[in-house]
Amino acid sequence: MSGLSSSPYDFEPSAPFIRSAKALKKSCKGKLQQTMLESLLTDVIDAIMAAPRQIQGHPLQAIDKFVQEPWPSKYDPEDCEFWKAYFILPWESGARRLGRLMYMIHEPTQTVIGVLVYTHAEYQTRPNDKYLKGVFREADVPR
Repeated sequence: MSGLSSSPYDFEPSAPFIRSAKALKKSCKGKLQQTMLESLLTDVIDAIMAAPRQIQGHPLQAIDKFVQEPWPSKYDPEDCEFWKAYFILPWESGARRLGRLMYMIHEPTQTVIGVLVYTHAEYQTRPNDKYLKGVFREADVPR
C-alpha cells in the first residue's frame, strides 16, 4: 500500500493485517468493489500516515474518526500506542458499511503498523482481548 511521500510516518502492514485485508477484499461483490476497497484503504492509510492521532476533521469524507484504544491486558509496549480508524464503505449497507482499521504507532521510528482491518459485521464491538493477543503475537508486538 502506498503512502504519501511527504508523510512523516512509514506504514508497515503486519501479517494479520494483510490477511484481514485480503479477506475483506474477497468478500466484495465483483472487481469494481474490490478496486474501490483497495483505493479506500490506500486513502485511509495515507490519512493515518499523515496524522495518525488526528481525532476528527479529516479531509477524506469516508473517515469518521480515529480513537486511541486500550491495550489488551498484559500488553503495553514501550513507545507504542494502539489506535483504531473508523471509516465508511459507501457501497455497502448495514453493519458491512462500517469499516475499522486497527493500528499501532511506534513513535521512535515514526512507523504506523497495520494490525487488523474488518467491518462491524465481523465484530460488532472490538475483537476480544484473547484474539487481539494472538494477532499481536503473530505481528511480533512486544509486551
